[in-house]
Amino acid sequence: PKPTPKAPAPPKVHPGPKVQRALWMKKVSQPGPAAAKSYVPVLKPVFASQKLPGELVWIAEVESGFDPRARSPVGATGLYQLMPDT
Repeated sequence: PKPTPKAPAPPKVHPGPKVQRALWMKKVSQPGPAAAKSYVPVLKPVFASQKLPGELVWIAEVESGFDPRARSPVGATGLYQLMPDT
């Protein structure tokens, strides 16, 4: 026979905003992937030619980890995780 638990299951604990932010900062502050070495020198001049800040290149690190084949569960694709209609 299967034993019956005598106590209720503990409630699920969700991390508060400070913990969530700390975990996110740890994730995004890691050194960029090797692919960054390929894309950053190419993308920064493109942004500069459009009079945009070169730092925008780092959005690709956060969005896709510089993986051009990245695809989100909702259909966003590419380095910058753009949706098909944008």
